[in-house]
Amino acid sequence: MEYIMCNATQTELPKIAAIHRRAFPNSLATAMGQTYVEKMLEWFLSTNKTYLYYTRNEDGEIVGYTGAMLKDGVLPTGSASGMLQYSFNNAIIAFIKRPWLVFHKEMKNKYKLMISNILRKFFKIGNVITPESFKSSNENIPVLALVVMGTNPELFSKGVGSAMLQESDKLAKRLNVNKLELTVLIDNERAIKADERNGWKRGAIHGKGMTMYKYV
Repeated sequence: MEYIMCNATQTELPKIAAIHRRAFPNSLATAMGQTYVEKMLEWFLSTNKTYLYYTRNEDGEIVGYTGAMLKDGVLPTGSASGMLQYSFNNAIIAFIKRPWLVFHKEMKNKYKLMISNILRKFFKIGNVITPESFKSSNENIPVLALVVMGTNPELFSKGVGSAMLQESDKLAKRLNVNKLELTVLIDNERAIKADERNGWKRGAIHGKGMTMYKYV
């Protein structure tokens, strides 16, 4: 089947968010609700260093999406903090409506991130990444980071993921970026193998995640 890549706009966010929730049914973001996921993904439309595109099939149905970020030292935060700060008010509402989410399995890894972003948002406390400090600590820049990818679970092994990875290669070339990177769970061997089939290499392991990279 042929897949068509399209740049996302505000109009497609509800359908893209629905794909995200189907692709990641047990994630904290999914548990926080459709409205929160839409706002979280809207962050990719809010800067000229972030990108959101979706995949549709021949019938026009959205079957996958990718959110990417150009890491060149311009944005003051990484993707996790950027999305959290952008969707902060929606996150507060989600927790008020669903207070049991504080016990979600993902929360134990997010407390430090949330506290640092609360301090940054309300008290302007925290390190700000400047282009100079970013360059001094990162030799291989700029980098196009694939922050999140999701596909319709019914279409696993149908070429949707490969089509999106190939589109990422094209985006990197348009941006004159030579290196791409992403993070995958180390126990997600299916995703790792799929990335390797598309030319990606295994990199460093950090906790439960592994960085993968590719040069174009």
